Amino acid sequence: MAREPDIGIAVRARSSSQPVRLFVQNTQRAIQLEAVELAHCPFCKNSTPTAAHAPLSRIDCPICGKQILVPGRLGIFLLHEHIGEGEMGSIYRATDETLEREVAIKLIRIGQADSPESRERLKREACAASKLNHPRVAQVYSLNFAGDHPYLVMELIAGLDLSEKFNREGPLPERAALRIALDIADGLSALRREGLVHGDVKPANIVLDRDGNAKLVDFGLSGMTRYDSQGHFIGTPYFIAPELLQGIVDTHQSDLYSLGATLYYLLSGKLTHEGETHTDILKARLTQKPMPIDKLVPHLSPATCRLVMHLIEFSPPKRPANSEIVAAEIREALALLENPPKPVAPPRRRRKYRVSSRLRLFQMNWRRTQARRYRYRRVFVRLFVIAVFVGGIAFAVFHPSCEPYRTRLRQAFDQRDKIVEAVSIWMQSAVSRVHLLIERNRTSQPPTRAPDTSPKIAFTAEHGGVWFTMAFGTSPQSGSAIYAGGTLILQGSGTAMWEGPDCCRYVWSRAEGAYHFSASLLVHADQDPLAMTGLMIKGANPAQSDGLFFGILGSGDLVLQLRRANGERLVLKREPPRVSPWRYLGFNRTGDTFATHISEDGREWSPFMTYTLPLASTNSVGFVVSSNRDHTLATAKFTSIQLIKNPPLKQP
Repeated sequence: MAREPDIGIAVRARSSSQPVRLFVQNTQRAIQLEAVELAHCPFCKNSTPTAAHAPLSRIDCPICGKQILVPGRLGIFLLHEHIGEGEMGSIYRATDETLEREVAIKLIRIGQADSPESRERLKREACAASKLNHPRVAQVYSLNFAGDHPYLVMELIAGLDLSEKFNREGPLPERAALRIALDIADGLSALRREGLVHGDVKPANIVLDRDGNAKLVDFGLSGMTRYDSQGHFIGTPYFIAPELLQGIVDTHQSDLYSLGATLYYLLSGKLTHEGETHTDILKARLTQKPMPIDKLVPHLSPATCRLVMHLIEFSPPKRPANSEIVAAEIREALALLENPPKPVAPPRRRRKYRVSSRLRLFQMNWRRTQARRYRYRRVFVRLFVIAVFVGGIAFAVFHPSCEPYRTRLRQAFDQRDKIVEAVSIWMQSAVSRVHLLIERNRTSQPPTRAPDTSPKIAFTAEHGGVWFTMAFGTSPQSGSAIYAGGTLILQGSGTAMWEGPDCCRYVWSRAEGAYHFSASLLVHADQDPLAMTGLMIKGANPAQSDGLFFGILGSGDLVLQLRRANGERLVLKREPPRVSPWRYLGFNRTGDTFATHISEDGREWSPFMTYTLPLASTNSVGFVVSSNRDHTLATAKFTSIQLIKNPPLKQP
């Protein structure tokens, strides 16, 4: 969910001999940050001089061209990564250079502590919060001041917050959402025992650790006001209690409302009040009731619906008295989900029971008589059937008129005995032959299969070009190449190719002079971190020439590797995985110069690296896949295959 910036933040640069200040516009006081000589790029791992740039500004890395944050030093803390924007200030990842640990620092906006009374209240609440050590609340280490400007030092929690989880997966299942709400209710109980409130409960401030437990982060401190000097509301009103919009200070009841609004959003995917602008949301929150959650999510249990609607009551006295009560209601709702109550049959009416009991006395004798008659009839039918069966057998055995039939029956039995004997002899012979074959296989050695390295025609492209397939390596290689609908499905095994000789399935074609060779990679081998999938350029003889590999490893790294015919392997360039997968890969050859490019859509290309390799005028260009594991078959898919000879200058 995008949030509009609350107040503008700018950076003003000075000479390296003077400190650089980070300041809030339209404010006289400012916080001072010391310049840092070098910054480490998280993408290419190189160092960049930053003494001439303002701390916490954004610059382009001169090596890889990506934007990086200029670090700044605040006392003993080195701020080097922007984590997020809260309603009370900006949050940065920092290193405590004295204790050598990672912390989170919130630079509180100057308007939050204008008066000495506000700063004194912040000190008292930060002192109380620093004494709190609970597994469901991120710990507050200290509240420091740079001049008159406060900044908060907090525990850094590594994990996925609920806002990111919701954007990836959508609404949560009922059990998962209730377990998260139970953890947050326990954290709010710990804050309440210390006389504190969180002040900013929302999905972005709830982080799931590696064990799936929820934890409150970004402690808000209720001493910070929610309105600027002009009376405008600071932040977004998505999860805030309505009484805070009227100027009332934060309370434990307002935290419970925010918990209910968060649970409402995680279960239904909707906000309690919606509108096109922040003003519309503010008006709706103060004048309208939220839609019952069971209208949006009909499958929710009644206990969960009652809990959510109880938490988001407009009036604070109508909400639960404290978070301990909320935790008890959540546990009850979870117990009902695990063991739903069994339906109870309605009680009998006494009058109907009395009447039926009286009638039963009159019906009993009639039913007994009918049952006795049914038993006698069933016995008679059985005896009659047995008598007819015995009489029929006696007639067929002893009556003279049945003699011809008895003769044919004896002949049929004799013929059956002959057939059974013949089948038995054949089965014994078959079993003997099978045993003999098994003994021969046990004594003989299995034949060795030589590796198939001869090229075979794999397919013919739409433009008429012929592509061949072959296997590299001393051991036999399994696999196949299928070309259908413009997509090449390549399967192959292969081990230790990353640091050893070629051991893969290779599909290739001839190219002479200058050319452009590219393809889109849909699926790559990921059975092992060093599995290899991509494009490979070789000389005229693919099995005995130098080459270049440009593709993806099983770890997701993008790599350009030089592969010598004598077995030498050299990594020319390697980049770690990124959020959007690598899509299009391409080679451009001009003379002995090979330029590699990457693209998102196959139209706009970005250079990756250029390398000079003396190869013959005729090249073998193609695709490879290697699983890097024994007896494991890897699969790769390539599409949008292009092999353009003598491309125009504008072609990448």
